[in-house]
Amino acid sequence: MQATLLKCWRRWRHIDSGAALDSYVRRVMVTTYTDWWRRRWRGEVPTEVLPEETSPDATTALSRDVLAALAALPRGQRAVVVLRFYDDLSVEQTAAALGVSTGTVKSQTSRALASLRLSAHLQEMP
Repeated sequence: MQATLLKCWRRWRHIDSGAALDSYVRRVMVTTYTDWWRRRWRGEVPTEVLPEETSPDATTALSRDVLAALAALPRGQRAVVVLRFYDDLSVEQTAAALGVSTGTVKSQTSRALASLRLSAHLQEMP
């Protein structure tokens, strides 16, 4: 209801006559409710019984592969990748944490990701 009133208030001076006010407000109300209903997320449904867990072997294998790929990187590149993507720091925050320039962070990130892509590509080849 409040969202409808806000939308109407923003456009109030553009509405022509009193007869159009009722229909305009009703239309905005229906549209606002419809938009809200469509956006409502219905992905999770609570249940009494927990679903079975995923295979820990797949997760462990992936973690092992990621750690091996990171270990193959030079120390500086590994630090940049971990700070940027694991700790979710910005370029500026990573540069401050490592005591380097933002350009160094960007170039180290680029080189590290290229190396990781290359190693993943080589592992896929027979």
